Amino acid sequence: MKVRNLIDLIKKNITLLTVCCAYFSNVFIVNLAYVLKKGPFDFFRISELEMVHANSQSLIAQHSGMLIGVLVFGFLADRKGRMKILFFSVFLFAVSTFLIGIVTNFKLFLVLKFITGFGIASEFGIGLVIVVEKYGNKIRSYYVAFVAIFGYLAMFLVAFLAKHVEWQNLYIFGGLVSLFIMIFRFSTFESDIFIKFKKSPKREFLFFETKNFKGLFYLVLTILPIYFMSASANFISVSYFKDIKLNISDSVQYFALGGISCIVFSAVFSKKLRSRKGVILFNIVLLFVTFVAFFYVEMTPRFHLFFSFLFGLFGTYQFELLLFSIESFSTQMRAFATTLVYGLGRSSVFLFSLLIPKVDFFFSDYKKTCFLILTILCLLAIFSLSKLKEHYNRDLNF
Repeated sequence: MKVRNLIDLIKKNITLLTVCCAYFSNVFIVNLAYVLKKGPFDFFRISELEMVHANSQSLIAQHSGMLIGVLVFGFLADRKGRMKILFFSVFLFAVSTFLIGIVTNFKLFLVLKFITGFGIASEFGIGLVIVVEKYGNKIRSYYVAFVAIFGYLAMFLVAFLAKHVEWQNLYIFGGLVSLFIMIFRFSTFESDIFIKFKKSPKREFLFFETKNFKGLFYLVLTILPIYFMSASANFISVSYFKDIKLNISDSVQYFALGGISCIVFSAVFSKKLRSRKGVILFNIVLLFVTFVAFFYVEMTPRFHLFFSFLFGLFGTYQFELLLFSIESFSTQMRAFATTLVYGLGRSSVFLFSLLIPKVDFFFSDYKKTCFLILTILCLLAIFSLSKLKEHYNRDLNF
């Protein structure tokens, strides 16, 4: 019996390590678009005037790929197996990322960006479901926090390397690290919950049931404020960082440090409250206050880094929200729902990137534009949260 328990523990931990490494690669690759503002475009001989447009094209290609990938892989994960889809998506974004590092044509660069987004879309949602289903309901918050820390470490590392390494080498490194994960392919296993579900009679897909559709809609609205912040940063970085003599990579590093500092606290806080909604609401309110203060405080490099740290701190609510999603849906659509919430949140970055200039056209004031949009988003998030029914630490065997 002891030997069997030891084998089960090893299997669980290898699976956990696989998900952690996959999320590390995921975040490393996604954040290359944010820390490499000039390198790729200088290489493709894109002028300063065209650089903003070219960067938008790159983001749209990657995030539209994410949008489609979320729908395809999220659905397949609940039908064909979480591990199969997880490793296929990792392989896909690993190869495309590696190829970006050696490409010499901008159009091909955009195509590969789309494929990378398509592959990367579902990885974290599926990985999180696997981890949560494998571990007990009393400690699942801590395991999610553990996985999230790997993402923040990747963010910190890519921001540091961007200041010292050529952009092609960063893409090649990201691709190779992702391919390394494939060595775990035959050492990882599905959760007992999913295996049991696969053996049960096939049931119809429940996405279009009113209760499930509304639940997903409210969850997506709740995650949007944190990704609006990411979108607004794209516009700030064009001239703002030059003015205050600060590197965008420094800002990303402090954001990551904020996330690492708060993620475990969020898990402890939700356990004390026995509520994820309370933690999410607390963080949304503080995120809004911080964002408003950011625009109306006279900025210095030190103040900017402090605010970056705070944004990372309060942005961790998205992980409690994803746990909320996992606990809300049955096994037959759990991976799809969680992947959809996270993927649509990420994909909204490029939609906000298109929306901000349109709204700013009427105000001709970037601060007022961001304040208006964020106020609406935070009010919608709080309203949506009030409509969601909580199932804190629910048994997932359903």
